Amino acid sequence: MKQQGYLSGRIRFNLIFNLIIMVLLVIPFLSNKLTISLQLFLSVWFVIFTILYLISTNKLMNLHNKFSTEGKQYQLHFKFIMTTFIYKEPYDLVSETLKNLSFEERSPNLKETQLLIQQRFSSNFQELLFTVHPFNVEGEIPGKCSNCNYVQRFAVEHIRQNDPYNEDNYYVTNFDIDTRFQQNYIEVFDKKILSAKASERHLIVYQPILFYNWGLDKSCIFVRITSLVRNMLMMGALIPFNINVMSIFGFSMKLMIDGNYTNPAYQMEDIICFIRWTLVSKQLIRIEPLYTATLSGPTSGKNYFEEISEWARQLRRWTIGTAEVFHYFVIKSRKMKFSFKLVGWVLIYVLYYCIIMKGQNILMLSSLIASNIIQQDDDEYIYYLKFIPLGIQYISFAIIFITNNRSLYMIKDIGGTEQIGIIRNLVHFILTPIIIFFYGLVSFYALMEVAIRGKQVCKHGASKKDDLQGKIVVI
Repeated sequence: MKQQGYLSGRIRFNLIFNLIIMVLLVIPFLSNKLTISLQLFLSVWFVIFTILYLISTNKLMNLHNKFSTEGKQYQLHFKFIMTTFIYKEPYDLVSETLKNLSFEERSPNLKETQLLIQQRFSSNFQELLFTVHPFNVEGEIPGKCSNCNYVQRFAVEHIRQNDPYNEDNYYVTNFDIDTRFQQNYIEVFDKKILSAKASERHLIVYQPILFYNWGLDKSCIFVRITSLVRNMLMMGALIPFNINVMSIFGFSMKLMIDGNYTNPAYQMEDIICFIRWTLVSKQLIRIEPLYTATLSGPTSGKNYFEEISEWARQLRRWTIGTAEVFHYFVIKSRKMKFSFKLVGWVLIYVLYYCIIMKGQNILMLSSLIASNIIQQDDDEYIYYLKFIPLGIQYISFAIIFITNNRSLYMIKDIGGTEQIGIIRNLVHFILTPIIIFFYGLVSFYALMEVAIRGKQVCKHGASKKDDLQGKIVVI
């Protein structure tokens, strides 16, 4: 049998990302004015993201406050399946799961964990199902995508045996084991489905608003800043511009079946599901926000250096994953009819993941090097324009810090509490652009790595969750 490589006889379209980065790397050595123009252009996008973030946060707060004062009994119109995945996570985290649990065959303490969960939760839900995903299945890579594919097929088979005439009435939530939902999550999900046209319900993926304030006051500055910015970008960019869902998301069982489940040969289950289901449906799947604050655990470590290492490892995986699925999309989308919506999605995907998240940091680094090597005769105003992008960033970061702090009351009951002193908060704020700069450097390294090594680096390394309950007070 012919072994399928990363190329498979085709161009590696993820190299478009590398080409764009290389162009941005060269521009500061050619034109100072063009460099400033690009930086201002990217700053405008950051302003747009920040404004949309404020609008979304305000709406989330209003709906949260409204739910808190209603206190009415709600009758569900649909049936819901909650699926999560366990590998090495400790029982304290596992106990947060709700309904369907899927284990890898390699999971340590498998039987003990199943027994503990069965004893504690069997009376809480209509059904509590366990599956064990076999290890080393041909055509799969170990990780969340293959786990998702396995448990989704198991769930469908179970429903068809026990409730065969109501497939279209089931909705699934895919979430990580380090997730804490609000009590109103299912209700908000149910109402959101009802608000959509019946003909469109199976062409939508639903994204709850994710917060990462799980012990962030005890995390290192790299993890905390990245977590705050991720929360902003979800509400200000990923959802409004329909780019992709992230880690915890809901969808109809019909969409899952029609979309041929999750591709088990990839690592980023959220993006690959969104793209795969778009391709199979032959139209762009819509992302709808679920305005319920959901707590998701950030990366963690036992000490400062381990936490930074874990942060960099996960960032590398995210970057490789976004490049990998872009190649997948370009190859598969050739079977779809031309659509301006699809072209628009490709452009915003490249703009967001390649230029904004990675390229602007490389542009900044290259600009600093060029300004010290090449003497360019520019007008005096060019010198002052250089400071505008940085000033815009600081204004946006200030809004992020303040808004996130104002939002903490919504996740207080599910563990989202923080106690950070004014001095430490100020130090974090001042250093935020530097942290984002290092974020870009790690992403740049990951892009170069996947360009050179190809498919062999596209693997899923599970995040460490053991130390989410631990305490590591650092700068």
